[in-house]
Amino acid sequence: MLLVFYRVYVQIEIGRIMDRIRLMKNVVQEYAWGSYTAIPELLGHDFPASTPQAELWMGAHPKAPSMVKCDGVWRSLLELISKDPQDILGEKVAEKFDDRLPYLFKVLAAAKPLSIQAHPSLIQAKEGFERENRLGIPLDAYNRNYKDDNHKPECICAMTDFWALNGFRKISEP
Repeated sequence: MLLVFYRVYVQIEIGRIMDRIRLMKNVVQEYAWGSYTAIPELLGHDFPASTPQAELWMGAHPKAPSMVKCDGVWRSLLELISKDPQDILGEKVAEKFDDRLPYLFKVLAAAKPLSIQAHPSLIQAKEGFERENRLGIPLDAYNRNYKDDNHKPECICAMTDFWALNGFRKISEP
């Protein structure tokens, strides 16, 4: 499936602003809790898939950036932003978020319960990421907690029935 880039202006290497929406190819993440059918069906692929497909990532995350089609060539959204962040993100967003796309849009397909997810604050994420970098822990190490320096605010919009738990009760509550 090709999804459209959210802005209509993309700066390309030759310096010409293209005033049309661009096609994107996005990365599928495979996790044990994923569905064998939902994402492949959404993308128009054969299903069931041979492996569980849990998340479709759309954005500029270094682990799996989306690809944007420019003049017949697929280019990394991360690369496009790094070449001209103000044009791609807009001046205010580029300035406020250090020339980075401030979110990662995901489509989740949970066929099994997910593990508890506890995300750090922005300050905790920056400090933890810096600490693990100073300690020389590789980004893909099993014992690494901070894969990047960003917090993970989340918003959910369920397309099908979905049960979620948000927060915990106080110990003093029955």
